Amino acid sequence: MSSRKSFWAALAALSLWCALAAAPAQATTLAFSPAGAVSLSGSATFRDASSIFSFNCAYTFDGTLNAGAVADAPGTQIGQLEVATVSTCSGPSFVGLLYDGEPWPLTFEGWVGTAPGAVTGMRVKISDWAFQFHGNVLGVAMTCLYTGDVTGVIELSGSNPYATGSLVLDGNLVPKLSGGASCPSTGRWNGTLALSPSQAVTVV
Repeated sequence: MSSRKSFWAALAALSLWCALAAAPAQATTLAFSPAGAVSLSGSATFRDASSIFSFNCAYTFDGTLNAGAVADAPGTQIGQLEVATVSTCSGPSFVGLLYDGEPWPLTFEGWVGTAPGAVTGMRVKISDWAFQFHGNVLGVAMTCLYTGDVTGVIELSGSNPYATGSLVLDGNLVPKLSGGASCPSTGRWNGTLALSPSQAVTVV
């Protein structure tokens, strides 16, 4: 091959490589089935940074998952939590009350693993999580309200479409919104909440 032909062949190969490198990554979507009404139930622990205030309660969160495929881009809303209830609590004479506010958006934040074919979890965020507790500590009556975003991972198993497991909270620090000086300035949430009914998540 002449030097001129070699030059043009090399230039064509370089142009093709640049075009492929510049091409955007293939976008993917996710879809839940059966979607619709769902609940998250289990126990979660609230603890302030010094662990002076610590209690564990059983919770149920009722909400909905969006039907149909949505882009798996961070911040995409995939559902919302609409009703929250608390039952048995253990702790230092506190009663935890979920704040009766607006529904809490549930958004997709990323994959654990590589989509579409090698995923083990779905990172999610519950926005505006709010919780109020009241009681007496050393004779001091307290009512403290905390609100902020809470993140976690919905466990996924099997192959695409994946089967959902529980939502495992990351243990985010949630800041105090209101309450006296005796209320801790932040509280951390840890816990595992089972998702029912189990969903199939298709990533394409």
